[in-house]
Amino acid sequence: MKLTDDKISHLTHVILKGLLEKGAVTALDEEAHIRREIKRVIIKELKIVDAIDESVRKNCSPTQKRSMRAVRNGKSCITNSMRKNPPERKG
Repeated sequence: MKLTDDKISHLTHVILKGLLEKGAVTALDEEAHIRREIKRVIIKELKIVDAIDESVRKNCSPTQKRSMRAVRNGKSCITNSMRKNPPERKG
């Protein structure tokens, strides 16, 4: 999942605000520092997800890659079959 820097920054504000409002955490440091740490963790996790995704794509056969693209584009075998042979409508 690709997130822009602005979206990540927005998420850090939302996360910190939610945690503080619910009393789940008490800020012992400046909020700006806490948001930077939240942002750092989000970016680190997204890099891990990207690395896993890249590894899976590299190890997939060409047929599997076509299937993954089709599913991502909403063109699964089920939807193709439904278009070719739509179910009978009652009524």
